[in-house]
Amino acid sequence: MISKASLLKDIREKAQLEAKTRMLDEYETSDLVSGAEEMVEDFFGAITWTKVVGGTIQSKDSVDTWHHRQHHEFDRDWRYLEIDRHELQAIADRYLETPWMSCSKMDWLILNVLTYAEYQSFVDAVRSRTLSIEDYVSLSVGQVKSIGSRVADSISFVLKLILWIAIVCGLFWIWWPLGVCWLVYIGWGAWKRRSARKKISHVVQSLGGTYSTLSTVSQSWTIVWDQLNKSRNDGVVWDGVVYRLVEDRMKGKA
Repeated sequence: MISKASLLKDIREKAQLEAKTRMLDEYETSDLVSGAEEMVEDFFGAITWTKVVGGTIQSKDSVDTWHHRQHHEFDRDWRYLEIDRHELQAIADRYLETPWMSCSKMDWLILNVLTYAEYQSFVDAVRSRTLSIEDYVSLSVGQVKSIGSRVADSISFVLKLILWIAIVCGLFWIWWPLGVCWLVYIGWGAWKRRSARKKISHVVQSLGGTYSTLSTVSQSWTIVWDQLNKSRNDGVVWDGVVYRLVEDRMKGKA
């Protein structure tokens, strides 16, 4: 886990060392330190947590710590954690353009947050497209379906099944090739949906695999780079700054 306070301390020390190297005066040093601290403040400010009590939003505050997220935390994060990816990308660009700020904690923080944000975004897109509006809203607020709602879903399923059987029987009665064509059409649709689910599952596993390589601050840049490329081949689209950061650090280790 990395706290904003500890990162501010490290960045402040780096800024002061850089100021000495450049032989800056007191005011220039103050500006340099303030700019570095602002970058850290802005980064944590782009990650917010919504506090909800009894279904009512109580507050929405920026976080002051970040830790590697575990699987059991995902759904809660999906509901209450908001990450401004565009703002973080801009901050990461500024960071990469300031080599003297290079810091293992900041490297890890950028990679961990941005890869997790992509993971969250992909799962959210899948849920929004595959769930009904009612189910999506219920899941997003953590509500469990009522017995009445579940009974209604069961009745709806039974009615759709009866209708489907009636259509098939009717088509076979009118002209059997029509029935065959309908069954082929239904089978083709089922195969496409199964293939799509398999692809989605594969991408989710790839996202999780990449994120797991960033479980500690002292990660292997080669392993991270290889996993990024593997997941890209699997269909994952990472933010460009993620590749830039890893590539820069790999060159620095060479």
